[in-house]
Amino acid sequence: MSRLKDILDLLESANDFYFVNPHRNVRAVYIQIDDICELTMKSWLYEESLRRQKVCQADLQSQQLLTSGPHKRAATQYFRGEISPADFENALGLPSSAANKAKFDQVMINHPFVEEWTAEKRAGGFKNFMDLIREIKDVHPVANVQGQSLTAPQLLHDLLDRIDGRRANRNAFFHNHRQVGLTVSAPNCLEALVDCFFLIETLFDSAFTQYITSDEHIVVRLQIAVLRLKKLGVSQESATAIYEEVLEGQPPIRNHVRSPIFEYQTLHNNPRVFHEQIRSAFDNKILEAEQEIKRLDEKTRKRLIDINRVSQLQGISSTLKSVYEEYWGGAWQSP
Repeated sequence: MSRLKDILDLLESANDFYFVNPHRNVRAVYIQIDDICELTMKSWLYEESLRRQKVCQADLQSQQLLTSGPHKRAATQYFRGEISPADFENALGLPSSAANKAKFDQVMINHPFVEEWTAEKRAGGFKNFMDLIREIKDVHPVANVQGQSLTAPQLLHDLLDRIDGRRANRNAFFHNHRQVGLTVSAPNCLEALVDCFFLIETLFDSAFTQYITSDEHIVVRLQIAVLRLKKLGVSQESATAIYEEVLEGQPPIRNHVRSPIFEYQTLHNNPRVFHEQIRSAFDNKILEAEQEIKRLDEKTRKRLIDINRVSQLQGISSTLKSVYEEYWGGAWQSP
């Protein structure tokens, strides 16, 4: 099953995070996009290896080299690296037929990279980011032709080099013992986003088009279009003028109190006031419980309902005081 849907879901979340606050969230989005690029490359390399296996197998069948169940099982084992090329040839009976061996060799030359892709290295360990980039470049080699405009493979290679540069920047932030900062500007983040779109679009091609044009992914399709406009607008302000005009013409949105964006706006609009409002609400609830406990305790004749109520209020007060102490520091004191 294709991982493309998962990738687009993650991409939509990263885009959402960017739109919520582009300037505050650029570094977090930059890191998210780097992860999505890695997942995209791994997913494509695996799915591409399966696609190549099917094409190779069909060609072997058309040449009458794969004609039985045991032959097909041997092909599957070879693709998975479970048997050697020599064992595969023996399973097909090629040593006894020079003509079939010649046809087989030509088919395998025509279909490179048919081994099932894995993130593990044969010598042990796992492939790193640069390994992924190199393998994709190997599958899409660039012809060395002078005097021609950039080809699709060359554009892909240039894209992969930019993505590799961002990984190096990120690694310096995470692993440099001198604690190098991760400097990311809004244009840097936009470039990373748009490059991620281009990577997914280029590698998955028609599958990407099929997904992105479905109603299920209309939001991420719109996000990609708008972010590409914004990227273009960095150097050409007129490019975003039409979009800005349409955006400004939208009716005001009244956010429901339970919507995530309402909570986000409240946390950021006036954090000091909101913080004090929460503390005050805890003060009032604790004080209310303490006063009611005192009132009930001062009764000369207590009923069972009063005793139970005091016990209940003491539990509430204790819980609220514990929360207060954990989140505001220090024991609660009556205001």
